[in-house]
Amino acid sequence: MKQFNCFMLMCILFISANNCPAQTINVDYYLSSGGLWPIDADVEVYVRVSCTNANVWIADLNIPLATNNTYITSRNGGILTYPLSEWDSADFKTPNNNTPAGYTNQTLFGWARLAPPYDDNPYLHPSEQRTIASFYIHTVNNSNLVGQVVQGSVMFRSAVDPTGGPINFGDTLGGGGYPNIQQTFHSVTFQDNQVCISDNPRVGTGTSVKGYNHDHVDCYCYQGEVFILRDLSRCSYFSPHHGHGGGGLVWPREIGTSDLSSPTQGYVSNFDTAWTSFNVRPGVDANVYAGLTYDVLNQDLLRNGIDGSGMEYMMSMVNDTLSLLWCGAGYSPVDKSVHYGLTGTPYIQSLAGCFDIVAHEWAHGVTDHGSQLSDGVAPYWESGALNESFSDMFGAYASSVQMPNSKIWRHSEGFRTDDTTLYLRNIAFPDSANLPAIYGGSNWYSGANSDSATHINCGVPDKMFYLLSQGGSNTGNHNGITVDGIGIEDAMKVMFKANTDNQYWSSNSDFFDGRVFSIGAALELESNFGDFSFPTADAWTAVGIYDTTCSYITGNCNTTDSIPNTITDLVFMLNVWNDTTSYSASLCYKCLNPISGDSTAVALDFNGDCQFGMGDIIRFIAILGRAGDPAEYCPFYYPGP
Repeated sequence: MKQFNCFMLMCILFISANNCPAQTINVDYYLSSGGLWPIDADVEVYVRVSCTNANVWIADLNIPLATNNTYITSRNGGILTYPLSEWDSADFKTPNNNTPAGYTNQTLFGWARLAPPYDDNPYLHPSEQRTIASFYIHTVNNSNLVGQVVQGSVMFRSAVDPTGGPINFGDTLGGGGYPNIQQTFHSVTFQDNQVCISDNPRVGTGTSVKGYNHDHVDCYCYQGEVFILRDLSRCSYFSPHHGHGGGGLVWPREIGTSDLSSPTQGYVSNFDTAWTSFNVRPGVDANVYAGLTYDVLNQDLLRNGIDGSGMEYMMSMVNDTLSLLWCGAGYSPVDKSVHYGLTGTPYIQSLAGCFDIVAHEWAHGVTDHGSQLSDGVAPYWESGALNESFSDMFGAYASSVQMPNSKIWRHSEGFRTDDTTLYLRNIAFPDSANLPAIYGGSNWYSGANSDSATHINCGVPDKMFYLLSQGGSNTGNHNGITVDGIGIEDAMKVMFKANTDNQYWSSNSDFFDGRVFSIGAALELESNFGDFSFPTADAWTAVGIYDTTCSYITGNCNTTDSIPNTITDLVFMLNVWNDTTSYSASLCYKCLNPISGDSTAVALDFNGDCQFGMGDIIRFIAILGRAGDPAEYCPFYYPGP
């Protein structure tokens, strides 16, 4: 254990001025919690003032301070206590790095009453020391400096701010630049992060289930005795200095991890902030990865927590001995927590060590508070498979954000020590994990077990998401469809909106509903018609999810039961355009509208924009003169294989 050294920081400044009251103004900087603070922490400093022999009615105060950058890296926050809250401002200026050498300086406080009356101004009294303000400084996160003293320098000192001048303390009678202004800085003891002395958030290091190093483990010093996996760093107060940013949303109060195999089932704990022992590794991964998952939701998808409303807790449970957990991990809608099983098998590692699985399980929580997709109905239990697939999609997307160098399409790769190439799912090629890639195709499960259907048939929307993200063409397996990928970020936004916006997916949505409503979500998100919605439709069609009753023959609305290719057909189209003729409802083949659900005639759509207009007539003329390509079909209405 390192020895603690105290820094007695005393700096007294006497400023001479003519014709000023003969009294001393005392400015005292007092640190909270007895002056005992860790590195990488916010230290609250109270500013107390008093005078020696007469009341001073404060008119203005300007206190420039310089800080030694070795120990203080930033200043944040600050308050004026009553009655100074009536006053104009507390001006925290940008640190000036030019003078004095080796220090930054900044005017911590500068305020003035802007207009009469002045008789309610705060005042100092010789018999009491009044706290007028407080501010926070943030200590550097460098354990090598614990107990170290930089020769000839102190943590912070009185200084001259080029923009504000020297310290000035004036009263309403015109007095200013008092001859005796004394500043006192109290002692500060820095402590090593690995010593638990007072309740405080800390940043430690750790080892993952797979043996990787975590260089940032958010934890908490609990009751001055032990560190626990309780992460408060994403609360608004701590977030700026623990590397998690802001975002302007309401933050959850706590991300934590409990050990269900312990007698108390309490937080996973450790005696220091080096989380390396074998038994704590699943908890470390569960906690770190839950935090990273929250960051993806909050910062990349702009969702305020799992439930969208800043859910108070985001708790994980490791070493769960229940045998009901599918493959060792599961989200519980009862306690709104994610549970990770105690494997008991030497070569099977805790799935808490797979970031994509952690993100996958928390995505079930998003669904639980969103569309609430259930297991669905027999025979294929498609809403359950859609639920499972959405979690696969989110797991891949979250991995692309937080771990872009990983194999994001292979879920849980490396969960076995005997073969680190094994994985549970392959979103890009579901068949490699014995899951179907085509609706009703190879590996399709048609049995009566809902759990099997859910965790097998999810391969179909998985493949759809991969195609939507990356694009692709496979004539043999994808109905001859070429999908233009829109990228994983936009693909996730489409599916996320479909799952969380209550106008789209619902509890019993099947795969066709998944298609229809994700197209609707894509239409709402895209900036130009077809940018997102056409690839979304194509991706679903490529995996066999489309209206199989649609008999789509372009232009077959002219009672000839054949593709139009004459001037007579052109006249027919122009008459339809001018509303002077009708077309045969029986011969103009109809397809189910994927947005409204209505049966819609689309046969006169020649240019593939999913509607009939002058563009179709121009396209037909080009085809008529053999100057153009064949008619294109609308991606929303697949004409069948």
